Amino acid sequence: MTELDLLEPFIAGGEVIDQFVVPLSSSNGSKRSSVKQTGSESTAEELTCALIRSEHGLVILMSAVEPDSQYVPGPLAANDLKILVRSLPESAFLWQITPTGLWPLETSRKAGGTEIRIPRFNMTAALMVATDQGVAQEMERKIQQIQSRSAELSLALAETKFERVQKIDLELNELGVGLSAGSHLMLQSRRLIEESRLSLKKQHYHQARDNAEMACQLLRILQRTHWQNAVQHLSSPTSVPHAVCFQTLPDYWKLIQLLGKQEETPQTSLVHSANFEDADAMRVEGWTRDVTSSNQVAVYDALDPSHVHEGEYCLRMVSVPTENQPVVTLDDPVVRYE
Repeated sequence: MTELDLLEPFIAGGEVIDQFVVPLSSSNGSKRSSVKQTGSESTAEELTCALIRSEHGLVILMSAVEPDSQYVPGPLAANDLKILVRSLPESAFLWQITPTGLWPLETSRKAGGTEIRIPRFNMTAALMVATDQGVAQEMERKIQQIQSRSAELSLALAETKFERVQKIDLELNELGVGLSAGSHLMLQSRRLIEESRLSLKKQHYHQARDNAEMACQLLRILQRTHWQNAVQHLSSPTSVPHAVCFQTLPDYWKLIQLLGKQEETPQTSLVHSANFEDADAMRVEGWTRDVTSSNQVAVYDALDPSHVHEGEYCLRMVSVPTENQPVVTLDDPVVRYE
């Protein structure tokens, strides 16, 4: 049995009746900035929630999202998190479902719905809403079957993550780009992992998993801070391949240091008309137009003054379908899987 088996009765035949997004407050009260990118609409952590109704009751699935987390996720956690949910039965009981325990949650009626208080949120959460105590008893029975294994896996994950982060953090320190708070975060994470081991030996499964998750949270803070320090002057993390994840940050800094040692200055373009500023100069230097003869596509180019990055003109090339001639972009034979 896995964690998904705990939720299966609710989500297998359930129906999503509401979805909403709320701000996620930082667990340590600090504000973490994201890499500025063109078109970015949000710079704060958010909590996406989905309310699912089934014959067994309601579940609220919660997941934290953060700008740029596809590169290096941050802590994605909060203490004393409060969310307002509408349309909950007044007589309902609420619990937080975890693989090591079922925990009742504090609720209060507010204007617009029911306010739910979650003492500690970490990346994701599943809340169960039911009016029948029998549903909770059945859930606790299932949790007892997986709690020891879940605690063991959480500890193993924290130990593996610690070793991996420690290795990269040491490399970054040797390169001279270490963090002043790095050693403190590593020591705190190590202490929590040791406490998790002790709790597991005592069969305190929930405490073991909780400490392991907090250790991973501290490691994510360290990873995210290292990454933000590296990409703060980049227009986009994807502009340098080594900047798209934490594990390759040593390679990124080695590249930066190598480029800084280069004595040669960048060469100017050997093709003087390659800045697309002078049409006559382009013709003299041999620029030609090779336009497609397709009946489905119309192609044109021009020196455009409206989208320049520098100078007065840029080269604009456009291809569009001709009138009443949709373009077939892909025409492959059927692939059969057996």
